[in-house]
Amino acid sequence: MGIERYGDRENLAVVAALLNDRAPFSTLNESGDIFFPPPPGPEIWTAIAPVSSKIGRGSLIGIEINCKYTHCIVYLCVYHDFLRIIIVFMSFSFRADTKVNRFRAHRMRIFTSLVEEILSRRSFCTILDVGGTHEYWRAFGDAIDWERVSVTLLNLSKTPEPDTESITQVIGDACDMSEFTDSSFDVVHSNSVIEHVGLWPQMEAMAREVRRVAQCYFVQTPSFWFPVEAHARFPFFHFLPEPFRVSLIMRRKLGYWARAEDIGEATRTAHSAILLHKRQMVHLFPDAEVVTEKVFGLTKSYIAIKKPR
Repeated sequence: MGIERYGDRENLAVVAALLNDRAPFSTLNESGDIFFPPPPGPEIWTAIAPVSSKIGRGSLIGIEINCKYTHCIVYLCVYHDFLRIIIVFMSFSFRADTKVNRFRAHRMRIFTSLVEEILSRRSFCTILDVGGTHEYWRAFGDAIDWERVSVTLLNLSKTPEPDTESITQVIGDACDMSEFTDSSFDVVHSNSVIEHVGLWPQMEAMAREVRRVAQCYFVQTPSFWFPVEAHARFPFFHFLPEPFRVSLIMRRKLGYWARAEDIGEATRTAHSAILLHKRQMVHLFPDAEVVTEKVFGLTKSYIAIKKPR
């Protein structure tokens, strides 16, 4: 299945360091602080680290299951003094652009219904996908009527993948789409992009452009309040002070982010994703309905949807 082994020993060490009341960028040494029992299979990684915090002594057990389609990490802290188990962190995610990513598949169903509503009023639908990829539409576009739909992918650069009759690429800036006139497209689609364009003024600029170039739009972004940062895949990462976040990025690979070579690269990475909360999304897209996507009762992301009138 194309197994990928991340070997998250440092991740376990960082979590154990947090529980041990150490600085978040601490790591455990190799002289017996971490014990690795034989893994039960090539797709599963396990590790145990001792912890001793204010609420007692115990063991931190890390379990990671990683394969082509899924990535699951669970940290269980067993406190011996109190005979109780605490789930420190649990992350379960699908690969971004595979059919088993149930979150993106669900969003595409919502977006497809928006496209079908547009097609009920006209013979053809033009889509501008800001930050989109060919791979995304191959994975989730099965329900699209491609004989009546075209997609334009707008990115800062083109990929080597050739264009098709239905999907073409253009180079552009999400914050300044002046190459397109007002209402050039029937609908704008954007998935997890607006949090990457820069600070608040850049987010406002992208929102204005989205609302200008199409009468309908579908803009999704991860929620600031979800406990696992969507890009770093690390618990409470975005709640930490910036110096701690930069130090973590310099110490190890975090989710989609490679380990930084120096503090400059680490700082740029830390600034590359600024998460939003619902009131900000409502402000950016006042003429849309902002719906929430929830996981176990927690808000995972927001989607600003403006339907045809």
